[in-house]
Amino acid sequence: MTHMNECIFPDPSKFEPRHFKKSAFLPPYSFVALGGGHRICPGYEFARLETLITIYHMEALLPKHFFF
Repeated sequence: MTHMNECIFPDPSKFEPRHFKKSAFLPPYSFVALGGGHRICPGYEFARLETLITIYHMEALLPKHFFF
């Protein structure tokens, strides 16, 4: 867990919002809430697909004059 690495974040057990202000100086993937790379959240693609399907059905069910 890189977000608990003392080399990256001093005193990692303490919540410090300033740790994330200078994100340009952080190594890539030092803190990724839902994971990144091969450890990405398995629900990410499902949620994306579910959102697209919902938008499609909303557009199909609403009257056409609603959008124009």
